[in-house]
Amino acid sequence: MRCEEFERIILSGGEITPDMRDHAQHCAACRALEENADVLSGARDMDRDVEVPASFCRGWRAQVRRDAAMRRPSLRERISDGLASLNRRMVLRGAAVAACALVLVGVGAQLGGRESVSDTYSAKARTANYALSSAGAAYGTSYDSAAMFAEEDSGETEARSLSDGAAQSERKIVRTAQMSVEVEDMDAAVAALQERVQALGGTVDSCEISGRRGEGRWASLTLSVPGGALDGFLSGAGALGTVTREASQTTDMTDTYYDNASRLESARAQKQRLDELYAQAQDMSDIIEITDAIYDLQWEIDTLTGANQRIDTRVALSQVSISLTEKASDAPEETPDLLTRVKESAQDGVEALADFLESLLLLIIWALPWLVLIAAVVAVIAGIRRVRRRR
Repeated sequence: MRCEEFERIILSGGEITPDMRDHAQHCAACRALEENADVLSGARDMDRDVEVPASFCRGWRAQVRRDAAMRRPSLRERISDGLASLNRRMVLRGAAVAACALVLVGVGAQLGGRESVSDTYSAKARTANYALSSAGAAYGTSYDSAAMFAEEDSGETEARSLSDGAAQSERKIVRTAQMSVEVEDMDAAVAALQERVQALGGTVDSCEISGRRGEGRWASLTLSVPGGALDGFLSGAGALGTVTREASQTTDMTDTYYDNASRLESARAQKQRLDELYAQAQDMSDIIEITDAIYDLQWEIDTLTGANQRIDTRVALSQVSISLTEKASDAPEETPDLLTRVKESAQDGVEALADFLESLLLLIIWALPWLVLIAAVVAVIAGIRRVRRRR
């Protein structure tokens, strides 16, 4: 809004609008008019025939501005002017950034405070029977959680004592071996290893052969051999050629295996008790809680069962990695005759020419859009020159 329009509305007794108030906050002359609007509106009928010169209006407005500039604004006015000068878009951006920061901080706090999956599962499986003790009492079932855990601890202790005795007779030993052999005939050596593994009841997990015949081929085999026949198999593999490297590792998985077995027995006992409570449950909340506990225990049972099955498989079948290197042929390469070399040179020339023509064709196709664009620009420039020459 302009100052002249503001002055016209005030002197004519018009209503002050919000836009006029906003303008008056930044213009000292118009603010003076606003403050004395009642007096000015009452005096508008004093001299109807008198027309105020424009120079007078400009003069008193300039004087009011000078007076306002000499007066030091109050703290309230400075604060209101500063707030009014703020960019609304900057305020919105700052609020958005602050909101995003709060969201990120909240998410980080939630993630940092969450327990790991294993900790959550262990706590849930451990306290499942405590949560269901009230349900057992409701159905007349004696379900003392403390006694139950004491019984579980004694069962685990007994199972471990039994495992200690069983470990002496049946230990879970996992063996692996690596061997590098230099052989004369790669094909015969690979075939012999495969036949030997199949005869022992093992499997060939992978077999890779690379290189050219007579130039020193290389082969890599991964085999699964019965643990009791591992030493004999390694001796037979070493007899195929010259052993350049041999290594073996032994891992005792006895403690892990029988610890899993004891935990598996305890989990099955807990699941059996929960199955009994589930059969007696009638309240839907109890049914849901018992179902969650049964699901967690079943997950633990499956995990422990799979872990022990893998240990049994690794104990029964030892993994062997064998690298075979074929000796390069010592026979000198035959030099081709002149006619053969001429034919090979002609073939190389034809292939080179075909490659060149193919590359040239692809280059033309690639450059075709650019050529069209350049031709269009040249045509436009030529047309402009012709028009200028005619003029």
